[in-house]
Amino acid sequence: MKIQKKIFLALTIVLIMSLLPGCGLVDSIRGMLPGQSVSTTSESDDEDEDEDATISVTLYNYTDYDFQELYYSPVDEDDWSQIRLGRERILESYSSIDIDLPDLAGHLYDIKIVDEDYDDYEFTEVKLKNRTELTITFDGSLMATSVFRNGDEEYVYGTLNGESTQYSSGGSSSSGSYGDADYYGFDIYNESDYEIYSIMIGPSAGAASGDIDVLPSTLASWDSYYVSGYASDYGWDGDDEWTIYVTDVDGDTSLAYDNFNPYTVLWIDIHWDDAQGGYVSEATY
Repeated sequence: MKIQKKIFLALTIVLIMSLLPGCGLVDSIRGMLPGQSVSTTSESDDEDEDEDATISVTLYNYTDYDFQELYYSPVDEDDWSQIRLGRERILESYSSIDIDLPDLAGHLYDIKIVDEDYDDYEFTEVKLKNRTELTITFDGSLMATSVFRNGDEEYVYGTLNGESTQYSSGGSSSSGSYGDADYYGFDIYNESDYEIYSIMIGPSAGAASGDIDVLPSTLASWDSYYVSGYASDYGWDGDDEWTIYVTDVDGDTSLAYDNFNPYTVLWIDIHWDDAQGGYVSEATY
C-alpha cells in the first residue's frame, strides 16, 4: 500500500508540473520528489561580477603644455595602458576631456602623462572613482587633484622625468614642506579678465604696512604664480592666519582682506565680483 501511495504521489506531481510550465512553483515541487533538494540561490547570485566595469573621469589639463600621451597602470605594477586623447590624440593646455578607465581595486591608479616637450609626468596612487574630476597643475610643483561627486578632494604630487617636484607631503590632509615648519608654498590663480599689479600677503594680526608683495611682475589674466618662502624670514613664524589683498593695473582692489592658512592651503583663486566691484580671493585646502 505504501508503495502504491508513493507512485500515486509521484504521478500527481508530474501531472501538475506539466500543467504549470515556466511557473516558479515547478521548482518548489521538484524539491518534493525523492532525491531532490530545493535551491535557495537567486538568479542574481549566480551571475558573475562584471569584470569589465568602467568609470568615467573628466581630465583637466591646467598646465601650460599640451598632453600628447596618457597612460594608467595598477599601483606598483608598471604595466602601462595607453588612453587615446580624443580624435586629435592630444589634450591642449587649459582644456579637458572625458575618459573611461577600468574600475580598479581600491580605486587607486598610477598615472603617466607625456607632454609636448616629451617630458614625463608620473603620479602614484591617484584615487579615481566614477565621475571624478582629475586636474593636473604644474606651477612650481606638479600635482594631480581628484574632486569627487560629494565635493571631497585628494591630491598627490608627481615626478617630472623621474625627479620629485614635491613642495609638501601631499595627501588628503594638510600640506607640509621639506620638514621645515615655517615653509609655505601654494599657487595663486588669476581667474579674472584683468591684469593684477600686486598681491600683498602677511599675518592677519600684523599691520598692513608690514605685508609683502609676492609678485615679481604683473600677473596676467588667467595666469598663475607659485608663492613660496619661509615665514621666519619676515618674523612671521608662529602665525597660521594670513591675509591676501589684490590690486590690479587699473587700481581696483580686493573687497576685503581675505584670510587663509599659508601652511595648509593648496591654491588661491582670485575672482572679480561684478556685483560688488572688487576682487575676492578663495582658498582651497
